[in-house]
Amino acid sequence: MEAGGSVSETGAGDGPSAADGEPGHRGTGSGLFISFLPWIAVWVLTSNHSFQPGLVVATLCSFGLVGWTLIEHRRPQLLDWATLVVLVLLTAVAFAVDPSWLGSWMPVLLNGALLVIMLGSLLVGHPFTLGYAEQEAPPEVWDTPGFRHVNRMITLVWVLAVLAMTLGALITALVQEGTIQTTASQTKSVETWATWGTTVVGLVVALKFTSWYPDAYRAKHQDLAAAA
Repeated sequence: MEAGGSVSETGAGDGPSAADGEPGHRGTGSGLFISFLPWIAVWVLTSNHSFQPGLVVATLCSFGLVGWTLIEHRRPQLLDWATLVVLVLLTAVAFAVDPSWLGSWMPVLLNGALLVIMLGSLLVGHPFTLGYAEQEAPPEVWDTPGFRHVNRMITLVWVLAVLAMTLGALITALVQEGTIQTTASQTKSVETWATWGTTVVGLVVALKFTSWYPDAYRAKHQDLAAAA
């Protein structure tokens, strides 16, 4: 992803020469997208209530992603390791509890786990996007204020997106459990918009912001430097 390599020197305030030396990295969000493949797999495969097979396939996908990365002598990202742990645990849960309970609460568990991963990385001062940004930026900029700021902001947007997805899944679960009373047609509408609507909108907004914000941040600081 381009969360830092194209803007970090500018944000750090290291001078105009730093701002001119690093071009924007277009199309580098592929690393983040690849890390999300197990999540996309589990969201799609469990959407028809095939929880156990869907989780097994998604877990194998996560194992394959981590293994492939190690075989290529690269370091798996924080999100890769955390995804593998979460999917293994949720697969065990899926085989241990009543399938009818999973029908309501598995989406909440999935989105909630992803939210904890992302929010936790932000709270401990190591936004999960840092690893992807460091792949695209020279080491000398990794500790600059601009590099850190851009990654904090991008991670925050992802946290907000997944929070919306989690709340949507929670509303759907409460409707299905009868805690929130609705008619049959309202229930179908809630399930569609609260679950899939928040997921699609949240992911699109987060991905667009991830692509847009580094260049916008760099341009802002270039303009400030030129006006000084």
